[in-house]
Amino acid sequence: MQDIKKYQVINRGYKGEKLDTSLCIFTIPIKENKEFIEQIIKSNPQTQFWLSIKNMEKSEILLANSIGIKNVIAYPIDELAVNAYLDANNIKIIKNENSEQELEPLCEIKVMVVDDNTMNLQLIEEVLRGLEINLEVYTQPKNTIEKIKTEKYDLFLLDILMPEISGFDIAETIKNSEINKNTPIMFISALSDYEYKLAGYNSGACCYIEKPYDVSILRHQIYNILKKEDIKKKINKARDTFYAMITHDLKSPITAEITALKLLL
Repeated sequence: MQDIKKYQVINRGYKGEKLDTSLCIFTIPIKENKEFIEQIIKSNPQTQFWLSIKNMEKSEILLANSIGIKNVIAYPIDELAVNAYLDANNIKIIKNENSEQELEPLCEIKVMVVDDNTMNLQLIEEVLRGLEINLEVYTQPKNTIEKIKTEKYDLFLLDILMPEISGFDIAETIKNSEINKNTPIMFISALSDYEYKLAGYNSGACCYIEKPYDVSILRHQIYNILKKEDIKKKINKARDTFYAMITHDLKSPITAEITALKLLL
């Protein structure tokens, strides 16, 4: 067992059960060591567990999530990903109040987040906490189709690889919907291949974010997009108010003229 900063790396040589750190990273194959890993996770409910593996297959990720592992990263361990997690915790405890004061609340903004991993959804909720956004999260992509067709959103945050319906399929539905065809789309995915990124932008995305990501940067990226949408909504609202006022001002004298003519007749 190796002690690095505030997290521990668990390999085959680890014999203990109790941990005294907030983050623990397994570097052993999960399928062959499932019972061993489950035992450690159950013995340490206060610790968050990650898995670091060379061959990151979807089956490995799904199995990891099913037994309580919150994140799967590449091996060797990416210190930037770990530092981003540690910094995020420090921000939440120490700097969160200042960062929220810097970002103006967006009370009239509505965002849809679609990801079959509940941990990813919780992280997005934490990223956007304090902005007072109306946030709708979905773990079942198929449940979003009717919502997209009938309700207006200001931003879609989509994972790509999901059961039954992919993020690309949802993006196509968005672009074909009358009400949301101009709504910005952001993909947030662990897929870093050129083909996936190109497909994401070809499907109409304004941004493609790779996992793991810097929480603070992601927060400001999302905020900047939403701020522009908020400004558009306020401009449209002011325009509609102006048109209504002009219409009223034009109708008033005309109504008076009509009333006078009727009186004369």
